[in-house]
Amino acid sequence: TLASKLTTYQDNVDGLRAKAGEIKRRVSQRDKDLVEEKIKISEKKYNELRGHVERLQQGYQTLKTDLGEVRDKVDQYLTWLNGKEEEILRTKPEGYNVEEAERKLERMNLTCTEMENRQPVMENISQMVDGILQELTPHDRVDIEQVIRKLQQEHERVYELAVEQRNKLKESLNEREIFLVGFERIKLWLDNREKKANKMEKMRLSSSEVEKQAEKVKNLMTEIINYQPNIQQLLERSETLKTECVPEIAAELEEKCTGMQNRYEMLKNHIQKVHERLRDSVLTRKTHESEVQKVERWCKETEIKIAIEPSLDCATEILQDQYQEYEILSNTAHLFRSLVKEISDRALTLLPDLHERDVHILQQQTQSLENKQDRLSTVINERLRALEEAIETRSQVTENIQEAADWLAQIQQDLRDIPRAIGHSVEDAEDNLKKYEAIAERIANYQPTIAQLNQAVERLRNAGQKSDADEILQLTSTYEMLSDQVAQHCKKSQQAVASRQDLHDGLHEMENLIKECEDEIDGLIESGDSVPVKTVKLKAVVSKVQNASPAVFKLGDKAQQIGIEGTAENAHEIKEKVQAIRAQLDGVKKIAGRKAKQCETIQRNRDNFEATVNETMSWLEQKEQTLASCTYLDLEPEKVTEALKRHQALSRDALDRLDALKIKAQVEQEHFSEMEEPLSPTLNKKLEQIHNLEETIKETISKKEQYITEAKADRMQLEASMKQISDWIHGAEELLDSGYEGLDYDTLNDTLSEYRDYFSEASMCQDEMDQVMELSERILSTLDVNDKETLRQSLINTNQKLAEIVAASHRKQQLLESRTEDWKDYQLMIEEVSHELQTLMTDWRKVDGVSIVSPAEIKTQLADTKDFIEKVQHLRPIVSELNEKAVELDKDASSSSHATITQMLESINSQFKTLVSQTENNLMTLQDLDVQYEDFHTLLQSADLTLCEAEQSLSQVADVSQAGYSPQLMTSLAQTKTTHELLEVAEPKIKAMRKCGQILEKSLPTAEAKVHVQEVLMAKLEKFERIQDKVKEHQEILQEEIEDREGFNTEADHMLKWLHGIEAELQQLHGAMEVSDVMERIDKLRLAEQEIVIRMEQMRHLAQLQETKYKTLGKPLPEEIREQMAQLTELESHVTTLMKDKEEELLHLRDDRRDFDTNLKVITTWLKEAELQLQERISDIPESIYRHEHLQSLQSS
Repeated sequence: TLASKLTTYQDNVDGLRAKAGEIKRRVSQRDKDLVEEKIKISEKKYNELRGHVERLQQGYQTLKTDLGEVRDKVDQYLTWLNGKEEEILRTKPEGYNVEEAERKLERMNLTCTEMENRQPVMENISQMVDGILQELTPHDRVDIEQVIRKLQQEHERVYELAVEQRNKLKESLNEREIFLVGFERIKLWLDNREKKANKMEKMRLSSSEVEKQAEKVKNLMTEIINYQPNIQQLLERSETLKTECVPEIAAELEEKCTGMQNRYEMLKNHIQKVHERLRDSVLTRKTHESEVQKVERWCKETEIKIAIEPSLDCATEILQDQYQEYEILSNTAHLFRSLVKEISDRALTLLPDLHERDVHILQQQTQSLENKQDRLSTVINERLRALEEAIETRSQVTENIQEAADWLAQIQQDLRDIPRAIGHSVEDAEDNLKKYEAIAERIANYQPTIAQLNQAVERLRNAGQKSDADEILQLTSTYEMLSDQVAQHCKKSQQAVASRQDLHDGLHEMENLIKECEDEIDGLIESGDSVPVKTVKLKAVVSKVQNASPAVFKLGDKAQQIGIEGTAENAHEIKEKVQAIRAQLDGVKKIAGRKAKQCETIQRNRDNFEATVNETMSWLEQKEQTLASCTYLDLEPEKVTEALKRHQALSRDALDRLDALKIKAQVEQEHFSEMEEPLSPTLNKKLEQIHNLEETIKETISKKEQYITEAKADRMQLEASMKQISDWIHGAEELLDSGYEGLDYDTLNDTLSEYRDYFSEASMCQDEMDQVMELSERILSTLDVNDKETLRQSLINTNQKLAEIVAASHRKQQLLESRTEDWKDYQLMIEEVSHELQTLMTDWRKVDGVSIVSPAEIKTQLADTKDFIEKVQHLRPIVSELNEKAVELDKDASSSSHATITQMLESINSQFKTLVSQTENNLMTLQDLDVQYEDFHTLLQSADLTLCEAEQSLSQVADVSQAGYSPQLMTSLAQTKTTHELLEVAEPKIKAMRKCGQILEKSLPTAEAKVHVQEVLMAKLEKFERIQDKVKEHQEILQEEIEDREGFNTEADHMLKWLHGIEAELQQLHGAMEVSDVMERIDKLRLAEQEIVIRMEQMRHLAQLQETKYKTLGKPLPEEIREQMAQLTELESHVTTLMKDKEEELLHLRDDRRDFDTNLKVITTWLKEAELQLQERISDIPESIYRHEHLQSLQSS
């Protein structure tokens, strides 16, 4: 093909560019420009031809690709629709599992959403078809239109099938959710009650807690028995679901329901057993609690007694009193140890059935008692032993302690007598050292005495004599401190002796060194040695002094330390000595250094001057020819400027060297004058040559600088003129080349004006070219052969290019004028079509802007949308005609104009397609809304029926104030629970209604419609939550009231039984009792009378609390409580009266028995006396008659 053949020529063009690159590296800039110009012309022609061929090839390839892509996308979408249809038909409601039903419904919702979201794919395919439809043959065009129509029909059919299947799945999900909520609710209830039963199975430790626990278990048992109807209701629902399940799933459902029923029966039996065990465990805990309290009370009392530890550091009599007290405590602790053992054994029997929280408490309680008893016993025994040992082991060590204290005080005084300041001489330090060594020897000799005292410390501390032990330790510490102080003083004195000896020797050495250096310096001044020899000797003296400086600094440090150890006068004296030595050394060093530097400077200046003279002369001789020659210059002004800069730099360098040389010569002459030495003949000759060479170089520099400056000015003028001409030519080329791919219709008028303005300057450019030809004649004399040829060739090329540009401009201007009119006609047609589309868009906004709230408005909107779609279809032929005209106009357009035409055409096509897409999408949305409104209305009616039933059931529940008796409260609680279960059954319907409402709300097009749905939905949700909260509130209030009533009734029943028991005991009393029994019964009656008063006061207090509670609620006291209190009061009065009667009866009985006993004793005595009297012999008849008559009178009385 032509494109392949053109590609083979690319290597030739690239080779030409590579060869040009090699040539440009070896030529000047102007030659480079000539070569570059030729290459650009060739490349431009090649690229224009190749670009045109590629655009044609790309157009045909794009059309083929687009057609194949459309067919592939249609086939893919049809395949996808067939797969979705099979998937929809396979998705059916099965089993009873809610998750599976939700997954199927979610999968079906995703399928519907996916099909709705596939609408852009349909639009994309339609847009692709519209873009290539005009370029296809009639047969292909009809084929493509049939394929698209079939695709749309299949899409709508599958979407309707998916919506229908989704509605079936929603109904199935609602049924399974109701069953699952009921099943889970009962399961949670069983779990909760099983947990409660398991928690109550473990008994608490406290007897009162066990009694409360038994009452709670009784209430829980009642609740479990009353829950049986809920289980039965769920089993009936499971039977309905089994008919919709396969045998395997039905068996699984049957197994779950049977398992739940078995759990209920097991729970009921279990809670009954737990209640029986709790009632039997109260007495054991009461006994355990009383014994624990006894032990704890003894522990507290004992802890108070032993809170203060007995003092062992006191008199012996006090120690003996403390010993007797702790001996009594030890005996008591032994008795309580056996009681703690009994408590521990009983705790082990309670552990198996104890609550988890109380297991640790009981173990901790038992362990605490054992620990407390063991700890108290241990403390008592330990203190008893300590007191015994303190009495036995007390000893006297006061004399030894006092003796050691006196000796240490004497040593301290001896240390204070030794002066702290040490003189600066060696003798003073040695005397001080001898005194400290003597004291150190005394301290070492006393060490055995201190060691003997230390051995008694532990024994005294164990015996409680801490004050003596602490005093011995204080003496030992003082002894060790004195020993350390004396050792430090000895060491310090030894160091003082050594430092003073070193200072004395160092000062003597420094004095000898200073004298030696001063003698050497004086000898050099008087000698006649040369400057180098003097320099070496003076440096040796400086080095010797520098080497001695560290030793001087060390001597200063030693002197400072010695001054600190001595008095201020000694410090000042030794400091002055060291400073004098240091000052002498510094003076010698400065004198020698100054003289050595003077000698070095003189010798260095002489050597530098001679070397500089030779170097400068040699350099000026080398550069003289360079400064004088006027050679050919480069054609480029920049390079001429560089040559001028090099010449100027070289000139400045030469003049600077001469100036520097003259300054050095003047300085050297001054040095010779100072040293009073004459200049050498060689040096005078060189100075004269320098003067002559300076004048010659200055004249040569001036001439060459003028030559280069003139050449630079000519070249800069030439470059400016050529740049001006080249810029104009370059601008003209850009104007001519800017539209070689086509015309830019947007800026066509501006481009034409720009052409006319720009090419009006062609005559001015020609005049400038004539001036350049005249200037080039002057420049040619300063160029070499190559640059001359380059300049001539550049001028020829510029003239030729200028003539070609002027001719091409006339041809391009004529083309622009002819295309301007064509573009104006096309724009007018675009505006007309756009106006008509805007009118349709305005009409559509009116149709689409209608507020939709009710289903009737949706149906009206649906009919209006269909009518508007028919109007839009009438505009389709006009849009197709506009597309054909745009294709014709685009053939002569540039890339930017092509974009403009495409943009304008796409704007029209986009508006038309947007309008079509909006109307069709709105039609589908309205159809979906119609279906969703029906679903929402069905769920709303179902929720309304359930909520009305719940309200009616709740209204039948009696208020707490109206329920006078406990059975009425239980009935109200059962009705409330039934209403609560009804709301739990209705909760899945409410959730489904909320989901449906949210989906409908998202689909509604207007805010008003969304608000309407939200208000309806929120009203139902609020009503549901209100009824639910009210049911919970009623249930809590009733439950609390029932618990309060049961607590009061229990206490009242106990009180009634107790009063009836007392009444029965009173009625069983009879008169056949001994006097002692009568007295015992009277005491019991009086105690019972007091207990009745106390218990009735408690009951009245409970009734008062109930009355206060009901007054706070603004309600009267319930009739049941009033009746019970009235019954208790009546029975109390009856029992009290009966007790008083019985008490009076017993008192009378007691008095009668006492009188009877007295008379019986009198009669018995009389009978014994009468019997003795009758048995006596008659000796005196008158006396016997008198005594017998007296006996008879006593009998009658």
